[in-house]
Order: sequence, then C-alpha cells, then structure tokens
Amino acid sequence: MIALYKTSKMEETARALDAAHDRVMVRAIHKLRNPIRLRVKQLQDIRPFYARNDPAFDAEVERWKEECGTLINYRTYNRMEPVYDYDACMLCEAPLSVDDIEKLSKGAKSLCVIYHPPIWRAHEELLFAAYPTGKSCKRLVQVIESIAQSKDLAAIALACGIPTAGTRAAADDDLAKELGLSQPDLSIVRKRAFRSQDGRRYAQVIQLIPRVEPEDKTLLGVYQFIKDELPSVGHVRLARDNALSKAARFWKIALRALVRSGSVQQKGKTAFYFVDGLRPDYDRIQIEHETAKGKFTRLMAEIDSLPEFRARPVQPPSSGARAQSESEAHSDDNSR
Repeated sequence: MIALYKTSKMEETARALDAAHDRVMVRAIHKLRNPIRLRVKQLQDIRPFYARNDPAFDAEVERWKEECGTLINYRTYNRMEPVYDYDACMLCEAPLSVDDIEKLSKGAKSLCVIYHPPIWRAHEELLFAAYPTGKSCKRLVQVIESIAQSKDLAAIALACGIPTAGTRAAADDDLAKELGLSQPDLSIVRKRAFRSQDGRRYAQVIQLIPRVEPEDKTLLGVYQFIKDELPSVGHVRLARDNALSKAARFWKIALRALVRSGSVQQKGKTAFYFVDGLRPDYDRIQIEHETAKGKFTRLMAEIDSLPEFRARPVQPPSSGARAQSESEAHSDDNSR
C-alpha cells in the first residue's frame, strides 16, 4: 500500500516529486466542467515528457521509461492500459471514489499525491451529471414520448436506415432546452435511460453540409467521405452514430476542424429514440446514483483527512540537467 498525501499546490508538488524520484507520473486528465488545470509552462525547466491520445505520443512514453523524469499523462484512464513502473504519482484532479485513486495510481511504488480542491462543489455537480437520478431519467423519457414525429425527421430516419415505428426524434438543442440541461448532461442522462442488454436504444445523426475543400490536406479524406459516402436528404449529408470512423480514427477532432475552417457546416444533431419495449429501470438508476454518492462522500472524507504533502524548496536545475530538448517536449494542450 503506497502512502497518500494531498496538496493544494500542483506545480510545486510536481517539481518536488521530479527532484526526489527517478520516475514520476502526473495524471493531468480532467472530468470536471471547469477544472483547475496544471500550469505546464511553469514546469518546462524539468523537461517533462507528455502522453496524449495521439499514438504519436507513444514514443514520448517509451523515452520516459528509458530516460526517467516526469511524464504528464493526458490520456483518459483505461483499465486495459499498460501498468507502468514508476516511483511517485500525482493526480491533478480527485476522482469520484477511493477505488479510482487506486486505479489511477497503479504502478506507483512509494506515494501518490492528490490535488485537494478549494471546494468540492464542482465534484458534486459532476456526480449528479455522471450518475443522474431515476427522477431525471424518467423526466427525459416522458418528454421524448410526448414528441410527435415530423416528416422531415422521418425522412432522415429512412435515409439512415433507422426504423420509424415506435421511434421518437428530437434535436439535441431543443431537448436540452426543454429539460434545462447542458449538452454533456443530456448525453449522460440519455445513456443511462436508454441502455439495455442489447445495447443503447437510440441512434444519433449529425446533419452536415459540405462547402469547400479544406486547405489542410490531412482533412481532405474526411471531407470527401462526408461529401461522397454519407446518405443524404437534399443537400444535407447524414452521419449516423460513428459513421465517420470509417474515414478517420479521430473523426470527432477532424470534424471539429472542418467546421471551424468553414469547409463543412454542421446544422445540428438529432437523436432517434426507440421507445417501444421495456421501460428503463428507474429504481436501479436511483440505486446507482445513491451508491456513487456514498462513494464520493467517503472520498471527500478520505482526502480531507490526508496529511499535506510537504516539499522541500526545489531549485531550478542547472543547464547540464536532464537533456530533453524543448523541441522534444510537446506542451500544446490542444492535441488531446
């Protein structure tokens, strides 16, 4: 069992861990809506390595394993990910349960330091978003069942091979406004309410209009796939669920780039809900909410009671210290 500490000084702690240990992992991924982020610009003198979702950053991880130092890991935790061998860990954001701390620090030999937020309000909001109540899921289903199917949305369903019998459709923007939810919260409530053993009971369709070929040639394949391969209603192309994954592995990033550049216009996103069949198990959804709430209450008490990490003042390294060049340190946070 490794030692656990809390800290209110992320950058100072990262520098201290780097000075005291051969190999350090800093988990810098965030789930909060308005997170307190690690200021990586204050850590450039320790020459950190970076791990991001792009497979190109695998080389950074290998260099960290060989040369030691600090790895700032922006990759979302995956239970299938390799267990790395390192000395100390820092979590830039506390998870929602004590069990998650163990998962996120797996591989650490001596200690894990967890950032202690000034207040827990943002975590409480995340809890209710990630584990909605049975009442909120029931309200979603009731609103969806009251929607009449329009001819325009029926045409989209037919073009995408979505059955229209027992199906209700609603634009995400309209539904979120009706329920008083943000788009991310709507997505989570929907996943909870419309899940089943056979998979989720809804389909999503993004309506896209191709305009001009992108100047960035790396996006040309996705643009042409949208223009030539997707089903359409009139001049609007229809991307159902993960259809664009056939064109690019990181298709969401590519689509955002196409929309930002003006190459593609995104009209909106519509979900088609299959409301015939079994009702959601609202009691089970509520139990999951209460269980998650109990785990979070335990986590708050645990972190609040941890000893404060006390670091000795760390002097900036001399010019002869670890020889990772700045050109090799990828500090752009937009590549995630």
